[in-house]
Amino acid sequence: MVTSKPAARTGAKPAARRSAARQPPAGPGAATDAETGAASGAAPASAAPAAPPLAPACPIVGIGASAGGLEAFEAFFRACPADTGMAFVLVPHLDPGHQSLLTEILQRATAMPVVEALDQLAVAPNHVYVIPPNREMLILNGALQLSVPELVRGQRMPIDGFLRSLAEDQAERAIGIILSGTASDGTLGLRAILGGGGVCLVQDPATAKYDGMPGSAINAGYATHILPVEQMPAALIEVVRQGVLRQQVLPVVPEKVQSGINQILLQLRSGTGHDFSLYKKSTIGRRIQRRMAQNAIEDEAVYARFLKGNPVETQLLFKELLINRSRPATIGN
Repeated sequence: MVTSKPAARTGAKPAARRSAARQPPAGPGAATDAETGAASGAAPASAAPAAPPLAPACPIVGIGASAGGLEAFEAFFRACPADTGMAFVLVPHLDPGHQSLLTEILQRATAMPVVEALDQLAVAPNHVYVIPPNREMLILNGALQLSVPELVRGQRMPIDGFLRSLAEDQAERAIGIILSGTASDGTLGLRAILGGGGVCLVQDPATAKYDGMPGSAINAGYATHILPVEQMPAALIEVVRQGVLRQQVLPVVPEKVQSGINQILLQLRSGTGHDFSLYKKSTIGRRIQRRMAQNAIEDEAVYARFLKGNPVETQLLFKELLINRSRPATIGN
C-alpha cells in the first residue's frame, strides 16, 4: 500500500485550489496552484463559466499498483520524459482513512504537474493524476468521474474499474499498466483495454516487490509488453511512434497489405481451426499490427511466414484476436 499519513481534517478544499487543480498549466515543468495551494490561478468570481473541455486527443495511460507500488511509481516517472504527450492516471490501493502523500512524493520524481484527481476534471497531456483515498474513479469523455465506493474495503477492484472505463472511453488510445501488488486487481481491466485495441504493459515479476498482480495479468495472457518499470516509458514512446495507437480508417486496403493479412488468417485457420476472415477487418488489422510490432516485423507477408514456423506466436495472436472479439461483418469492415 502506498505511503500515507493520518488526515489532519476533513471537508471541502478551498475553492481557489479546486479551480486551479481543474485547469493545470500546459507546460510540463510549471508549478501549479493545485500543488502550492495559491489562489493566483483561480478565475474571478464574475467570470462566465468555461465550456466543458473536449476529450483529449492524446493517449491516456492508466497505471495500477498495490503493495510495493510507491517504489515502482517513482522508478517509472524518473525514467519518463515530461513531454511524451500522454496523460497518466494513477490508481493505487490507498488506505481509505488516511490522507495520501503520493502527489507530493511523485512531484519530486517528475517535472510534470502531479495533482490529486477531482470529479469532472478533464485530463491533459503531460500531466499526472492520482486517485484520492476512499474514492472510486472512472473516466468519461476524457474527464475523471469520482464517487464514494459502495463496496467495503477488501471487495473493491478499483484498478479493474478504471481500466475498463478507460477502454470504453478511449478505445485505441487507452494504455494500461500493472505494477507491483498482491492479488489480481487490474487483470480484467487489461483484458478490456486489449480487446478495445489498446496496449497493456506489465512489470516484469522478477523486478516487482510483490509479483501477484503482474503475475495474474501475465498468466491470463493480457500483457503486450513485460518489462522492468524503468524501461516502460521508452516502450510507450516507441508504441506511439509506430502508430499502433492511432485509429486508421482506410477506405481501401493496399493490395499487398490485404494479401499479407489473408495469408496471416490462413495460417491462423491452419494452426487453430478458427476462421477470422468474416470478422471486423479494422479491429483484426489493428491486433495483427500490434503483434507485428511486438516482434519487430513490418511486412504482413513476412509475419505470415513467421507464423508458419512459430506455433507459439500463432497461439498468442489467436488468443489476442479472441479477446472481446468483434462480431462477423457481412459488409465492408
